Amino acid sequence: MRNTRNALFALIVATCLCAEPMHSADAPQAPAAPFAANPSVEREDPARPGSPIGYPGSVSRQNAGYQWTEQAARSGRMGVRLDSTEGGRTLTFQDLDLAPDALYRFSVWYRTRQQDPQPRILWLRAPKYAKYPTSREWTKATILLKGSDTDRVTLATLPFENGRAKYVEDAQGERRLVNGVPLIVDLDDFELRKLTSQDFRGNLFQNPGFEHGDLFPPGWYAVYSAGQRGIFLDDRDKHSGDKSLRVEVAEDKSTQALTSNRLPLEADQVYHLSFWMKAKERFTEVNIRLHAGESSDYFFEETIEAEQDWTRHDLFFETLPVSNRQSPGRTFYATVRFRIPGQGNVAWLDDMALVNFDEEL
Repeated sequence: MRNTRNALFALIVATCLCAEPMHSADAPQAPAAPFAANPSVEREDPARPGSPIGYPGSVSRQNAGYQWTEQAARSGRMGVRLDSTEGGRTLTFQDLDLAPDALYRFSVWYRTRQQDPQPRILWLRAPKYAKYPTSREWTKATILLKGSDTDRVTLATLPFENGRAKYVEDAQGERRLVNGVPLIVDLDDFELRKLTSQDFRGNLFQNPGFEHGDLFPPGWYAVYSAGQRGIFLDDRDKHSGDKSLRVEVAEDKSTQALTSNRLPLEADQVYHLSFWMKAKERFTEVNIRLHAGESSDYFFEETIEAEQDWTRHDLFFETLPVSNRQSPGRTFYATVRFRIPGQGNVAWLDDMALVNFDEEL
């Protein structure tokens, strides 16, 4: 692996300094969604009194499942509330005007009212999911989508323990929910826009230092079975700042996987992935993979040894050129997955960074 990395550095030094910029000036964007004219949900629809312009359905809970109310405002006077005290609610924006070959970012600010914090209470679907936890403070939730994959974005609340509904059959043979958790989600300041050159620059991770969030980290989620949480924010053991991410492997499991939300990448580029890490068990072999789009196949894999003290790790990888038949496109989104082994093991991560290596030359 060291010889491969040295060869990669030689290639970078020989070619990157004279490479032409990937982007020309970004042109002004046309609105891609009806709510673009009313992003902070302030304006009333004259054709539907009591409902905001650009937002679907009716404000009645029996219909679209949301309320247009001053109590949900982050900016301005009004916001949207998904009251999930009696079950999950959804809000869907469809027939979006998206260019097939372009990447877009949908974002919305949210906060929750929930006594028992949960690791995932809000899903953004386009067409698959980005997952967000309980957050008492206003937090920005985002999801990347490609125009060729979908023409809609759905927000859904998950008012269940650990974000998964559990049912049992009663004496009459009826399915009954047994792990419901009352939940209210407030939403405001919606946005859908095509990515520009600046979105591919700087640190591409959301919440890279794990400073934001209550008990669970926005922008990251654990891959676990029902009844397990797996990842937490830790304010006692950290490399820098106020918090780190603690990953716990259950006593009855051999590994725990940690996954980022979607990150924007470009084809035919070299990237630098760095992070600080430690583990309870010495020489813990941590597997790191990158997946393009929603593919279960990975285009990069590396295994590192986590020490018992905070240690920095630096990895480098190349994305496929557009000319390669397996390339996901000129721009695409990817996820980073960590797999931590060892029954009962604990690992900590902090100060994550993923940057285009051109920026470091």
